[in-house]
Formats: sequence, structure tokens, C-alpha cells
Amino acid sequence: MLTFSTIEYRCLQSVIDGCGVQFNAQIDQELLDLIFTSLNHTNRFVRETGFQVCGSIVSCNSQVQGQYWYGMLSCFDTMAAVVSSLLILLN
Repeated sequence: MLTFSTIEYRCLQSVIDGCGVQFNAQIDQELLDLIFTSLNHTNRFVRETGFQVCGSIVSCNSQVQGQYWYGMLSCFDTMAAVVSSLLILLN
């Protein structure tokens, strides 16, 4: 399974932030799975960076209007499920 280091996740976050709404075309299940693996990583810095990347994806999608917004709802559902699972594990 492919995983990234903190630096690689930060680079990805910079790309997402720089592209903004235009990055939406690049978001697919494979990318989300890669990001979600960081949320369970043993290194707390990798986990933190993974959550920041998730925040960047949410931020770039909060700028989306009209038809693109509805296409991203499945991504948000997946992210919400992962975050709720992590919260359950932490408690």
C-alpha cells in the first residue's frame, strides 16, 4: 500500500490549495483512499497533515457552485464516515 510522508502530504495540500476549484477534476476514490490511510497512521504528524489535506479538499469544494457541488457529496460522505470512525476509536 502506498503511503506518503508528512512532506509529501504538505506538497499535495499546497497543490490543492493552489488549484482551488480546478483541483476537483483530480479527486477520485484512489486519491481519497490514499489520504484516508494517513488518518490512521502511527505517526501523529502524518495524521495531522492528513486531516489538513482533508480540510483543503473541503475548502476547495466549498467554493464550488451548482452542478459540481452535487458530484462531490459522495466524497464528503466518505470523509464524514472516516472522521466519525476515528472519533469513535479515540473515545
